Amino acid sequence: MVAQTKKCPMCAEEIPVNAQVCLYCNTPLGGKPTSPEAHPLPQTIQPAIKPKRTGLAIGLIAASLLLGCIACGAGLWFFRDSLAEALASVGVALPAQTSAYPMADGNAMGDPNAPVVIEEYSDFQCHYCALFVEETLPQIIDDYIATGKVYYIFHTLGSYLGPESGAAAEAAYCAADQNRFWEYHDILFVNMGDVNSGVFTDAKLLAFAYTLDLNIDQFQECYSGDKYLGRVNLDLLEVQQKNIAGAPTFYVNGQIINGAKDFSVFQTIIEAALDAASGD
Repeated sequence: MVAQTKKCPMCAEEIPVNAQVCLYCNTPLGGKPTSPEAHPLPQTIQPAIKPKRTGLAIGLIAASLLLGCIACGAGLWFFRDSLAEALASVGVALPAQTSAYPMADGNAMGDPNAPVVIEEYSDFQCHYCALFVEETLPQIIDDYIATGKVYYIFHTLGSYLGPESGAAAEAAYCAADQNRFWEYHDILFVNMGDVNSGVFTDAKLLAFAYTLDLNIDQFQECYSGDKYLGRVNLDLLEVQQKNIAGAPTFYVNGQIINGAKDFSVFQTIIEAALDAASGD
């Protein structure tokens, strides 16, 4: 008799039909998600605990990448394109096209005095979050952020989906120190894989920084020194305090939107918020 199975809605792995929790990504399956476009919050979530990385350890990772580059051919490590080719050994993919992020400032963009504020709560291992970034966010940027109507803030969910979420969030905040949060945000989503499957390793997170031409010494010092570990854990605490039940979750001038909704849904709510702000 063939065992009956079903696909996990998050990672698409085959699991027993009566499973209440995915055996691969720990997604709870007993209840309904907040919306069809949102990843449900695990029943138990823990603060991020990252193995302590010394500057030497991260330096060795960098050295291994450079040595790999030398192995690719004479003189390769002097050129960015060749370095990017060497980094292909750790599987770095680049976004098909990079969005312009107007008035980017850390993990925010747009005019801080805009009449509408959108706050996004997202996880770098969430496939619905990646879908939103690909399909909806560019339209919001073009129509509302670039025109000064919306101020946009991205909040990580800390270790929402596990330790690799926390590590990716720390790395993104380190990129923000060089005002490259949004570019790092893009490359994380493009390179995501199955949840906590070893995709966001220290070597990979460092490779992303190399690919984006970040100041690697500064990035290493930030990431290996756990500069933003406390902030990532505070992000997770905020998730619990706000009772956020799925990713992504948005607040548009306080009005909640659950899930990676179509642009038309955001447009309707943003236009209503603009009307309210103008007194119409």
